Amino acid sequence: MKKSPIKILHVGNHTLPCIGGVESVIWQSAKEQARQGHHVEILVFNTCTRGNILPAREEKDGVVIHRIPQKGFSFYRIPPEDELLRFAQDKDVIHIHGVGAWMDALAKRKKQLKAKLVLTTHGGFFHTRKRGVLKWIYSKFFLPSSWNAMDGILYVSEGDREQFNFLPQEKTIVLPNGIEKQSIATPLPKKKPHTFLFLGRLSKNKRVDRLIDAFAEYSQTNMKAKLLIAGQDWEGIQHELEARARQKGGDGKILFLGSVSDDQRLSLLKESSVFVSASEYEGFGISAIEAMANGCMVCLNTIPSFSSFITKERGFLVDYADTHAVVRTWKEIENMDEKQKIIQRKNAKKFAKTFGWNIIVKKQLEWYRSILNHTREKNN
Repeated sequence: MKKSPIKILHVGNHTLPCIGGVESVIWQSAKEQARQGHHVEILVFNTCTRGNILPAREEKDGVVIHRIPQKGFSFYRIPPEDELLRFAQDKDVIHIHGVGAWMDALAKRKKQLKAKLVLTTHGGFFHTRKRGVLKWIYSKFFLPSSWNAMDGILYVSEGDREQFNFLPQEKTIVLPNGIEKQSIATPLPKKKPHTFLFLGRLSKNKRVDRLIDAFAEYSQTNMKAKLLIAGQDWEGIQHELEARARQKGGDGKILFLGSVSDDQRLSLLKESSVFVSASEYEGFGISAIEAMANGCMVCLNTIPSFSSFITKERGFLVDYADTHAVVRTWKEIENMDEKQKIIQRKNAKKFAKTFGWNIIVKKQLEWYRSILNHTREKNN
């Protein structure tokens, strides 16, 4: 028996053309859900973090994107509630991306909606110390009531679940983010030797400073090596990092590429031989999965999200707080037999293919239906 289409509204701060991990997840989820036959809309704010006002309505790949003005602050962007309710009225599922004002506004108006409210936490906001007092107040006095109003909570990793272990864990699942079909290289790409890549926004929790320190020491014995650092300067720290690289003798060996397009990102992943991340916290770490899908060797920090999918057959884990240990691990990768490298790259790619958006979205939709069916059963 054919299942009826679900009316879905994704809400969050931004999606295309804004660049970022959550922005991409909103778009990729919605696009694939529409491709699988559902009625999908997105509601976001009408500017990126920086930039001009974007069109109020846009239709792309079967998805309607609505954009509305925001109120509030940079760290708590409040949607106009009348507009939010107008777009939410006829939906079956409202999928909220991120903890904050969108969740709070919908939780407060839940009785006015027929839709089930589901939330993807995307790591929340507890992984940095910035605005620590405000975060504590919010998590203590405001978050619990909105959290309890959700019909389902989606974590992108076990590490993400651990971040919210002070809240009730009923109605929750762990489901990672996906990767685009074109992110899965076939066959294994030919790599530029000795090319290390970091791909992600420049923020303090990414600990690019530790990558620079390790690479400065490593490159003393591997003069051919290069470290490519690609990503938006999220916290205005690139000048500081560039100065650190110069001080450590990284001129010409450590290259800051700034923000990159989707095509440029895929080219970097296909060409680079080793993907590295010293990040202290990741909700999941989808860029590492993309790197694995493109045949990179991966060497990641020993944090729960990375430890959940990196095994010795697929890559390397090391404590990036220990520069000497990092350098030893990079040398181990450099000295691996080529046949061993190919086996590990193939293992990593095979694992990464299970994160295709078509597979992830099927699981999302099954989860939606379980919530909708559970509610119907309770009402009968």
